Amino acid sequence: MPRGVLRCYPKTVSVGPPDDNPTRSQRPRQGSIPTVGPTLSDASHPSSIHDSRFAAGTLLTERYRIVGRLGRGGMGEVYRADDLKLGQSVALKFLPERSADDPVWLRRLHDEVRIAREIAHPNVCRTYDIGEAEGEHFISMEYVDGEDLSSLLRRIGRFPTDKAVQVSRQLCAGIAAAHDKGVLHRDLKPANVMIDGRGRVRITDFGIAALTDQMEHRSVQAGTPAYMAPEQLAGREVTERSDIYSLGLILYQIFTGREAFEAESLAQMQSLRETGPTTPSSHIPDMDPAAEQVILRCLRLDPQERPHSAIAVAAALPGGDPLAEALAAGETPSPAMVAESGRPGGLRPSVAVPCLIAMVLLTIVSIVIGGTGRSLLAYVRLDKPPAALADRARQIAIDVGYAAPPADEWGMFWTDDDYLEHIRSTDESVNRWARLSKGQPAALRFRHRSSPGPMVASGYGRITWNDPPFQVPGMIRTELDQKGRLLWLEAVPSGSSPDPGPASDVDWSLLFAAAGLDPAQFTSTASTWIPGVYCDTRAAWLGVWPDAPDATLRIEAGAVAGKPVLFRLISSWEKPDAGTDTMTTGDRIGTSIIVTLFTLIPVAAGLIAWRHLRAGRGDRRGATRLAMYAFVIGMGAWLFVADHVPVFDEMNLLTRAFGGAAGFALVCWVLYLAIEPYARRHWPHAIISWTRLLSGRIRDPLVGRDVLLGCLIAATILVVTGLAEHVMPLAGLPPWPPALAEAGLLTGGRHVIATLFEAQTGIGVFIGAFVLLLLLRILFRKPWLANGAFVALLLVLFTGGFTTDWVDWIVSAFVIVMILITMIRFGLLSLVVLSFAYPVLAIFPATFDLEHWYAGIGAIGPLAIVGLAAWGFWVSLAGRPIFRDELLGAPAIGRP
Repeated sequence: MPRGVLRCYPKTVSVGPPDDNPTRSQRPRQGSIPTVGPTLSDASHPSSIHDSRFAAGTLLTERYRIVGRLGRGGMGEVYRADDLKLGQSVALKFLPERSADDPVWLRRLHDEVRIAREIAHPNVCRTYDIGEAEGEHFISMEYVDGEDLSSLLRRIGRFPTDKAVQVSRQLCAGIAAAHDKGVLHRDLKPANVMIDGRGRVRITDFGIAALTDQMEHRSVQAGTPAYMAPEQLAGREVTERSDIYSLGLILYQIFTGREAFEAESLAQMQSLRETGPTTPSSHIPDMDPAAEQVILRCLRLDPQERPHSAIAVAAALPGGDPLAEALAAGETPSPAMVAESGRPGGLRPSVAVPCLIAMVLLTIVSIVIGGTGRSLLAYVRLDKPPAALADRARQIAIDVGYAAPPADEWGMFWTDDDYLEHIRSTDESVNRWARLSKGQPAALRFRHRSSPGPMVASGYGRITWNDPPFQVPGMIRTELDQKGRLLWLEAVPSGSSPDPGPASDVDWSLLFAAAGLDPAQFTSTASTWIPGVYCDTRAAWLGVWPDAPDATLRIEAGAVAGKPVLFRLISSWEKPDAGTDTMTTGDRIGTSIIVTLFTLIPVAAGLIAWRHLRAGRGDRRGATRLAMYAFVIGMGAWLFVADHVPVFDEMNLLTRAFGGAAGFALVCWVLYLAIEPYARRHWPHAIISWTRLLSGRIRDPLVGRDVLLGCLIAATILVVTGLAEHVMPLAGLPPWPPALAEAGLLTGGRHVIATLFEAQTGIGVFIGAFVLLLLLRILFRKPWLANGAFVALLLVLFTGGFTTDWVDWIVSAFVIVMILITMIRFGLLSLVVLSFAYPVLAIFPATFDLEHWYAGIGAIGPLAIVGLAAWGFWVSLAGRPIFRDELLGAPAIGRP
């Protein structure tokens, strides 16, 4: 837009005192260095009507009536016209007469319309359409009734500080809107900034603008040299930070009334860029330090040292909050605005150091109390590592006649949950779990499988007790207790005897000895359990467990041609694997509801995400990065969880894993696009650090702060829940069942890495909690009511709504409140870190007893979380030295 549109100075802009204005010789000399490339920005004053291309009153395309010419420049002429169809004033921009038929100029005109229409923002002049009249092409644009910033600064000198900040914020908002659409203006200068009649900033003239991904096809040096960034002036590159440099030059003039660099030639201009500008405070003694600092940062020679966005510039200006202003105006802030809002973040050493120390101490406490409370390993002593138990399983198979070396093997610890449930339901004493230390019956068992060929599990590729199907002749599976005593031996026979002998012909003594049992203590009985493999001979015995005389023990056995193929120890609470449906009506209803929700939610989210995409509201970059992260953890988990084999079936596993990870990533992408715009509109402060992380600012102090606090909260929850289990016996209540959440960890190796990957997939549950609270806030509108509903809903889900255990209610309420505080006080990123740190601290069998062979495995989890917290601590300091006077104070943690 040319300078001097109507020459109308807006009444809302205050003029500083006369003695603050520079003299005529000191005022900006815009245009002393010629414009490079085609631009309309340096148009002269409106000429008289006699030399205009169109006289006043001329009717074009039977729609536009010319009022008068507004200006003329290198890119053509601009006229004010009345749109007779809509009854509005518009501005019509025509190409220069000499270039009206030039295809290159016509293409530029089309590009200007196409690019400018990408941007819809109150601080950007709107471009409507392109048309043709009498063989000449023109652009119809919004008519701005006001004055360009260049002429305004020449007239008033400089803005008062409060108005300068107001104008600067609006200018930043307009530039940010362009950058958010991938548009580089490339010719930002006061002449291309209008102040309309209501005092609002309007950025104009996108004649040489370009999309970021098309810059390689553009001339880098097109624009006005006086307002070019050094890299643009040198012809190297043009990026968003080049526009930031031009923005800094404009802000310099807004606050001081002077040009940052006054030069008579391009060479002198380049030299001045190298040395840097004089400080604004040298011209304006009362210059605000914050404004001066951000202006000088914009004018750094190295683009990487400048603010990385216009929103960052606005956030650094004194006073105000761009995010709060956008919300107050009823606008949905952009992801960039959310990322740049709030304080810079981070912690002072006086806060960061105690947080890290507390996190480490709480982790140590959780290990100590876990050693005598919640962990199953507190009652069951594992004397033999997996390798020794696997060797024991192989030896038992050899002893009973299976001497052929296996081609493939698998082994894994697992917890007998049926036994734990039997104790819980039949014993209400406070020391009911002490019986686990006897070792019989075994609560922790080791299962081993071997096969004459490669074992390829279906689905995810993880071998289990029943996958791949136990049906290949020569397959053997063995179950041992923690001391290596036999609990279950089963083999798939390679054939059957045509003349089976009686059961007495089979030597069962080897198997009784392997199980540590005396055959004389058992009574023969009829076999009632249907074996899972073919048997031509079956036998059964009844007795009791040697270390638990009150527990009935049944032994089922089978053989083929005198060779044992089945020997299984069965407790009274175990049920036959009949494959019957044991679900109650309530279970079926609950399962149906869950399946329905998990089906409908992605579909609904897909529709909402599609709507947001069409409206341009979704954070595509953030969603894509989240999806990439989801894909990586999905593939990483499969890589270390699956049991890989050098056969062609491995390609099938890879294909399934790739599809599963891609599906998981797609779901994350869709869900994020569906909910993220609502989060920005209704609860943006909760996703500031999260948005910064997704934007690539991994070393941002606020990101580090929330990572550290997420780890600290996880350790706090673990300690409190652990202490509750120690309080229960003191209150006369039986402790909760001990747990070993991931018994597979005890096998070590790749299973440790797999667990770390799988722990990250749990973020979906916690993000779901965040979405639930967000929806409740939108529904109830009052935060306190939404918070109460959130706690009530999760409390029912945590406890099932039927528990009478008051400790369970208190602990569950505490956990939910901590989750709620994390979301409200620190936001989504701390919640996501909490969702990863808590299970890792709880799952790994950490112990300070180095005599245990699994001590090294157990230490990996706590060390990983402490290391994550230490990284967050270091980043949160933002380069501040640790040992300074700040340690004497204790400032509060700043809310973003």
